[in-house]
Amino acid sequence: MRAYLIKRILLVFPLLITVSVLAFMISKAVPQDQVESILELRGLDDSTAYDGNEKEEYIKVYKKLKYDLPNFYFSIIPAHYPDNINKILNPQIRNTSNRIIKQNYQSDKVIPIITEITSLQGDKSINQSDLNKFFRSADPAVLVNSNDVILHKFGLQLSKTKVKWFLPKVVWHGLQNQYHNWFSSILKGSFGNSMVDGSPVIKRVKQALLWTLSLALCTIFFAYPLAILLASFINLYPNSYFFKVISQFLYFTHSIPTFWMATMLVMYFTTDDYGTWTNIFPSVGINIYPDKSLITQIYYNSHKLILPIVCTTLHSLAFLTRILSRSIHDQLSQPYITTAYSKGLSRKNVILKHALPNALIPFITLFVASFPVALSGSVITEVIFNIPGLGRLFYNSITVADWNVTFCVLTFIATVTVISYLIGDFLYAWINPKIRFS
Repeated sequence: MRAYLIKRILLVFPLLITVSVLAFMISKAVPQDQVESILELRGLDDSTAYDGNEKEEYIKVYKKLKYDLPNFYFSIIPAHYPDNINKILNPQIRNTSNRIIKQNYQSDKVIPIITEITSLQGDKSINQSDLNKFFRSADPAVLVNSNDVILHKFGLQLSKTKVKWFLPKVVWHGLQNQYHNWFSSILKGSFGNSMVDGSPVIKRVKQALLWTLSLALCTIFFAYPLAILLASFINLYPNSYFFKVISQFLYFTHSIPTFWMATMLVMYFTTDDYGTWTNIFPSVGINIYPDKSLITQIYYNSHKLILPIVCTTLHSLAFLTRILSRSIHDQLSQPYITTAYSKGLSRKNVILKHALPNALIPFITLFVASFPVALSGSVITEVIFNIPGLGRLFYNSITVADWNVTFCVLTFIATVTVISYLIGDFLYAWINPKIRFS
């Protein structure tokens, strides 16, 4: 058992590395300039980052985030690509050169030419309209077709640098790369600071996590016991009127998407637009009390959490009840049930003492998966009900490219997933002693 436990715990590390690499690759695939986003959020004008001169604020942030280093430990790139284009500090030169190089132009000749062309910005003797058109399109043909003599010359120079044949090359960057610095800080227990406000990432995630856990635990507390009760009752009285009503209600609630159910609940039960009797719950949104602790704030806003809990509970209850009811029904056709009946046991005792414990085995899988699902699937609920939880933090972090926060949330969800299924293995053995670790 100890060896099994160690083996499962060690699965966290390759999972963590895989998630980190995927998150890092996604962050680098974002088309927007992250430094520019940070400067804009700090109230600086766009020209600060994209002026022809290398502005001090842009360079300061760019170097502080170590974006001038290569992305990964190695690169497999075409032979005409530069070893590390990130070392170009001017974003306009870097972006334009990168777009032209991808069209199979020689990098060691393109970068000096683009640097010279960039220096012409603001020169009244140069056709600025053609120059701006070139930077927008990164197409050397724009310069070749320009009536401006100087721009035409640069366009011809660029055209002569195009390569027809090239071979791939492998460039080893060593430990001095962005991913290594990022992942090393995580292993030390630090996810860094938020790119938006500079606050510690761990602090932001902890605050959001308490809101999400409040919803998740309440949903699990209500949905799972009710699902066991309803599933048992359905199999006890399969031909009753109650069974027909509950079955239709479960089919109806399970077929409704979460976002639609949440929207309908907000529309019809938080206002008096459709009658005074429908204004049952308070409006969406959370009241913030700056001088109170987070636990106290959750307590003060508990009345505003009722409707989102109802939404998540109804959706989970329908699915769980259908699964457990079908599992109990399948167990009732097994030979050991016939043996139990032959001993004179009532249908109630057969279901509760024999069929239900065995039917709970697949139910445990759903139970252990509920925690990571609640964490990762809380985006829709928290955005609609305006709850500052983990899902909403994850959504907002992606929209503003705050990748330190995004990766922290991804890592947390991945770790919770592994731990949850590890707990599920122990629950299997506890429910059914015939199951052994191997």
